[in-house]
Amino acid sequence: TGRANRKPCTNSPPYSLYRFMDLFQTNANTQKDWIDRNLPTHSVFGTVLADRGPFDPKYSGRSSSGIPYEFAPALWNQQKVDCYINVPHMATDDFVRKMAQVFRFGSDGNLPLTADGGSPVWAPLRPESRLMVEYSNEIWSSGGSFAQGEWAQAQADALKLTKAQFNAKRSCEIWAIFADVFGARADSQLVRVAALFTAVDSYSAD
Repeated sequence: TGRANRKPCTNSPPYSLYRFMDLFQTNANTQKDWIDRNLPTHSVFGTVLADRGPFDPKYSGRSSSGIPYEFAPALWNQQKVDCYINVPHMATDDFVRKMAQVFRFGSDGNLPLTADGGSPVWAPLRPESRLMVEYSNEIWSSGGSFAQGEWAQAQADALKLTKAQFNAKRSCEIWAIFADVFGARADSQLVRVAALFTAVDSYSAD
């Protein structure tokens, strides 16, 4: 209770890539600002700190904020694997930058460090591991289980874009922030994931 058990994981499957989409509660996520997330010092991680729905008012039901981001590098570094993360659909640029900094520089358990040379409580991702970055999950979809897709459509409508165009635009903005944070290591460590809905050609071609 109070913080994660950091004992080595000895029964993890022999995979080379770990994706934390479900552990981060990506679908219908309610996080927007950095204060909305669960912290390593919390006793449970099924709570919701953001007083909003994933797409208000149509989908106002709140889902968990997911596990703290600090836990992911702790496991990935131990297992020496590549990593796959999903950025919440409503995350602000400040949220995205802090999220990237957690993986690049580590964290004090609340705020990320912003440069090398510090003494993080939670270590950053090791430089040998690749980090795959995707904007949300199945954001082309819709409905209560994929409220992020409905939210994306509303943003697209406001900007007079298609949903695919908005998703591409926001994905590029997120990748640019991660690249800025990772600096010289961006080209070798970051993998930009542009997920497509291959069942519908119009989305992929838009």
